[in-house]
Amino acid sequence: MVRATTSSEKTLVAAESRVRITPDPYPQTQVWCYDGSVPGPEIRLRQGGSLRVSVENRLAQDTTVHWHGLRIPNAMDGAPYVTQPPIQPEENFVYQFTVPDAGTYWYHPHAHSAEQVGRGLMGALITEEPQRALTAAPESGLHRRRARW
Repeated sequence: MVRATTSSEKTLVAAESRVRITPDPYPQTQVWCYDGSVPGPEIRLRQGGSLRVSVENRLAQDTTVHWHGLRIPNAMDGAPYVTQPPIQPEENFVYQFTVPDAGTYWYHPHAHSAEQVGRGLMGALITEEPQRALTAAPESGLHRRRARW
């Protein structure tokens, strides 16, 4: 189980790979992926936490990472030629932002989206709500009671 943290620093490597999608005796499938897996690695942190992701592009074409559904600074949105220059082959780009909302999101390229997502470049980003301690005053007895139906 992946545990949520208040801050996370990651490296995502976008590259070609072969992964097992179908069982033997079928061959592995040629994919484009993050860190050698489809989907890419799950990123999990707490609401209000900071995320820093260095993306290494080992593909033969440019790419970006769009953090789908997140309210983040425009410069970190991953829209090529709009919010950032695309990440050229053999180059890196660092995305850094605070995640304002809890929820389940995904990350994927916005450069050559149909091809790159179709070949496997995507992953989940899960933001958990902050932990809240359940407290009940000891004199209330709520911590000892069971529901009676």
